[in-house]
Amino acid sequence: MSKIVEQINERTWKVTEVIGEVTSVYLVYDENPSVDDTVRKFQKLAQSDLDSIKGIVGAAGPTGAPGRDGATGPTGPTGPTGPTGPTGTSGSSGTSGATGPTGSTGPTGPSGTSGTSGTRGTSGSSGTSGATGPTGSSGTSGTSGATGPTGPTGAPGPTGPSGTSGSSGTSGATGPTGPTGPTGATGPTGPTLSVNNNADNRVITANGGSSVDAEANLTFDGTTLVTPAIKIGSNYTLVQNGTDLEFRYT
Repeated sequence: MSKIVEQINERTWKVTEVIGEVTSVYLVYDENPSVDDTVRKFQKLAQSDLDSIKGIVGAAGPTGAPGRDGATGPTGPTGPTGPTGPTGTSGSSGTSGATGPTGSTGPTGPSGTSGTSGTRGTSGSSGTSGATGPTGSSGTSGTSGATGPTGPTGAPGPTGPSGTSGSSGTSGATGPTGPTGPTGATGPTGPTLSVNNNADNRVITANGGSSVDAEANLTFDGTTLVTPAIKIGSNYTLVQNGTDLEFRYT
């Protein structure tokens, strides 16, 4: 089991308890539900004792007269030294004395003597060139290489232009229309069937003779086929009985 306590205000706490898969939520007033019952009893006893002690304390006495002013405190330490004042302006410089005369240049010392150069040796004589050797004989010519394969056949040249078409011959004149043939004789009139009991929307049925019957109990208006009974097979009939349909065995 787990329990979560949230304080809503000074006197009200919300408690949420979860036991297995069941969660309960309820409010507690005037007592903190997170405090153990034993602690809560001690709190009540301490509160009652505090209330009794408060009853013994008397009312506060009158305020005493103000105390005398204290003695003057010792002098504070000396403040830090102020910053150094600005430096005064410098006095004007005295005039420079006159420049003395330049002394005469001393004499140049004598240069030392150069050493003597050594004598150059003589060049050796060039040797004589050797005689040119005789020209060698020409080598024999190599045999001719085999003839290469024949190259591929070139693409066919373009087709020459077609000759001009000969002019069409003139059409022959249309022959005259032949005369209209005579009208054939009219064929004989077919036999006519008379309709018995003819009326609007009645379905026509043959009766095996030279006439047909317009059925009063079988009508069709182009949308609805109407008949009072329908026979299914040789023994069953579907008929209307008031607002119901009935299967009848006959």
